[in-house]
Amino acid sequence: MRDRLFFALAAASLGVSACVPNASFEADSPLAETHAVQVLAGDRMVIDGQSLTLADAQAPRPAPQAACRAEAAAAGQALAAARAALAGARHVDVRRTDAPGDLRLVNLDGLDLGQTLIAQGFAVDRGAGPMDWCLRADNQARLGLATLAPRG
Repeated sequence: MRDRLFFALAAASLGVSACVPNASFEADSPLAETHAVQVLAGDRMVIDGQSLTLADAQAPRPAPQAACRAEAAAAGQALAAARAALAGARHVDVRRTDAPGDLRLVNLDGLDLGQTLIAQGFAVDRGAGPMDWCLRADNQARLGLATLAPRG
């Protein structure tokens, strides 16, 4: 029940922030924080000069690293979703993990960015092993589902 509530709130947060045209990272409220943010991919970004990779979510690889067009297209969708979520955030919290390297957890207004992207179908759990985005797109096409559409 708690997981359903979390995913519903995450979906609503991402959906609302994606509807704001040309959203600025700074909200109009004086309570909003100001951060320098550059989103490189759905799961890679630079926040206040700190390069990081989401510790809990793995997004598809963009071209030219993508294994197929479907993966490249999914990477574009993940990139747009991450940018929209960050653009709509009033509070950004970056936390270190025990994992080596630049893996970090990113919370936006109390919601985990990686889990939000996973709930929307733009990423998968990093701990689950590598995702074959090309096979996923083929399976969706065979089932008559909209290829690369976010889960709803």
